[in-house]
Order: sequence, then structure tokens, then C-alpha cells
Amino acid sequence: MYFFYPQRILVWHEIVNEFIDDEWVSITYCPLTGSTICYSGNDGIYKNNNFGTSGRLLNSNLVMYDRTSNSFISQILGTGLNGDMNGVSLKARPIHWAEWSKAKLNFPDAIVLTTETGYLRDYYTDPYGTYEKEDKNSFIVTIINTPSIR
Repeated sequence: MYFFYPQRILVWHEIVNEFIDDEWVSITYCPLTGSTICYSGNDGIYKNNNFGTSGRLLNSNLVMYDRTSNSFISQILGTGLNGDMNGVSLKARPIHWAEWSKAKLNFPDAIVLTTETGYLRDYYTDPYGTYEKEDKNSFIVTIINTPSIR
């Protein structure tokens, strides 16, 4: 089974926590660096870690926080910066970027994260602006293949 996480949603929320194949994973996206990384929630010192966006940056990159320990974690390095998670490295999971049209063509049965998130957002606009030509029918997706999560 494949899961798609549209960039148009990730740019607003930056982290999506999912329970897939009996494992918590966090799909992270930093709008400033364009980096997307999937981390296992079963790594570190706590089971079923769940990550959030701290609102802080380190070298212009997203700093996450672990909701269990309140420790800060560098998104791009996957390493705890303080508290209980200081020095702890998270395990990254395989994840891929693809254009929407190509992804949907190759994986027509994939599960796509809906824009019905419960938040009032215009997911067809980029809150940071863009240098690219705006195309409301095309966007990048992050793809997770569940067998590779295990």
C-alpha cells in the first residue's frame, strides 16, 4: 500500500503523524529548505513518539519537538538537541518526492491525505509564496510504501 502526502498540505502543517502497519511514523517537511523526511516514532527513548513543529529554526531548518519529552529535534539531522532526547538519533524511513500526475499514474490505488484536515486553510496557496508558476492542478507528493516502513 502506498500513501501520498501532498506538499500543499505539508507546507501548512510541516509534520503529519500517522499510524501505519502497527507503527507510528512522522512525515516531516521544512518549507524553507524543502526537505522531507519520514521518521519512525518507535525510535529514541520512548515508544510511539509523536512529533510537532516547535516554531524554531536551526540553520534555517525546522526544529521539531517530541510531544512526550518536550525535547527539540533537528528535522534535517534527526538528532535530539536537548532534554531527554539530547543526542538521540531518529531512524529515517524511505520516502520519495514525485509530481502528482506521475505519482497518481503509477500508484492509482494509493491513499492520499485529504485537505479536509479540520483546519481552515487554503491548501491551494502557499503561505510562504513561491517563485514557481502557480498551477492548482499540480503539486508534489511524498510517497511512502508501507512494506519499506517495517
